Amino acid sequence: MAAAVTYLAKRPISSFIHGNGSLSLVHTNSTVDGIEAQVTPKTLLAAYYGGVYVGRNTARDTTVKTPYPLVGYGNTAGTQNRDIQEVTFDWIQTLWKSKNYGALSLINQYSYIFRSFRKRIAELRSEALLHQRSVGGQSRSGMKD
Repeated sequence: MAAAVTYLAKRPISSFIHGNGSLSLVHTNSTVDGIEAQVTPKTLLAAYYGGVYVGRNTARDTTVKTPYPLVGYGNTAGTQNRDIQEVTFDWIQTLWKSKNYGALSLINQYSYIFRSFRKRIAELRSEALLHQRSVGGQSRSGMKD
């Protein structure tokens, strides 16, 4: 869930001020949903979905001479995101576990990330896809009373 959650944490501007002084909000929607199942005492399977959508909200900057550039979010740059979505599957296998010393786990993860841009530019595609597989380990310390 790294892509959607990271993007949400570093989300784009949420508002801007028009030339007349009024505040204009940029609408953003997001979700992170998932399910986990402990299928055996040492095997955990999980699936997650995360997504963020950023609405378009722009205005003309009339303080600058023509051609009055757009300010806000949505039409100002071709690299601005319209949405990012991610599907992640996890397989966590506990290799060793002790009440006194914690656990050692092997974490396998597959992610599919889809990103679509707000504006299409001739040199750029209007979307980006990424398949990602990662393997890692984790050790958790046990707590003694």
